[in-house]
Amino acid sequence: MQPEEVKTLIKGSLSDANVDIFTSDDNMNRHTHYHITVISDAFEGKKLLDQHRIIMDILNEALKVQIHAVKIKTYTHTRAKEQGINFDQNERLRND
Repeated sequence: MQPEEVKTLIKGSLSDANVDIFTSDDNMNRHTHYHITVISDAFEGKKLLDQHRIIMDILNEALKVQIHAVKIKTYTHTRAKEQGINFDQNERLRND
């Protein structure tokens, strides 16, 4: 599964989400290890574990066959701003 497909899945479920993904390839040059950062107000008032479960539930089918490992970072828009985490115009993560 390509990173853009993963991003589309997440944004399809969390309409206000900013999503950044980079991958680490396995020995056969397949995208299997995903590092995902999601900023969404859907996480407001939820514990970190519950925020990550939201993302894991969205990726449930892909995790069964196409994604080997995933590292997730989640933020609300307010928390991301407080920590200086933003996205540029190309939706790439940057720290101010």
